[in-house]
Amino acid sequence: MSDSSASPLLRLRGLVKRFGGLLVTDQVDLDIAQGEIHAVIGPNGAGKTTLINQIAGELRSDEGSIELLGENVTQWPVARRAHLGLGRSYQINSVIGSFSTVENVLLAVQSGPRGGGHNFRFWKPATAPGPLIERVDDILQMLGLSAERDRPAAVLSYGQQRLIELAMALATEPRVLLLDEPMAGLGPVETERMIELLKRLQPHYAMLLVEHDMHAVFSLATRVSVLVYGRVLICDSPAVVRQSESVREAYLGDEEIGA
Repeated sequence: MSDSSASPLLRLRGLVKRFGGLLVTDQVDLDIAQGEIHAVIGPNGAGKTTLINQIAGELRSDEGSIELLGENVTQWPVARRAHLGLGRSYQINSVIGSFSTVENVLLAVQSGPRGGGHNFRFWKPATAPGPLIERVDDILQMLGLSAERDRPAAVLSYGQQRLIELAMALATEPRVLLLDEPMAGLGPVETERMIELLKRLQPHYAMLLVEHDMHAVFSLATRVSVLVYGRVLICDSPAVVRQSESVREAYLGDEEIGA
């Protein structure tokens, strides 16, 4: 459990995003400190992925501010935010199927602070033993992917491909992780493995988790924000959110929430 008095690594204030006359993100405030997993849940169309894209810099906010590691990054492009310490995974796999596991993660390492601007044209020298490969192998071992190191990503299971994507996010050495539905497409066994992995990673990062799997959310989250029509309906502990009548009416209904 994180220290609630710790300074937030990610701070959002009054974030707004409009698409024409449609208000998709409506005055969203959020703080996440290291060691916290802040889950954002809500019905389809609530604005969850739009919010992640605003934080990542893929969408420009119309109002509000985003602070990352104490820096106001509201106007910064994606790459500059990533270099400061923002990593993300995507709702849909972004791995390159024809690349091996090690090549996919190496590509991400090269874009991070240890990459040194290595030119992708010199791929063969990049895969030779050295600091970059050592970094990749450390990540693969941490995620249980060492045995799949040299196999093409396309032949691996969907769950293993999701782990490669997480490895790619970690390879950029982030301080804050944006996780967009990491359980999407996973079976029950793979979901439990992902939950346990994220629990092991939790002390080292501040995480924003967007997820539809309520068992995963309430297994992992230290705090939960419920987004409805772009506005935060409630932001509280998982226990309070689980018992909230307004949350059940707006989103959860009679769904049984796993512990």
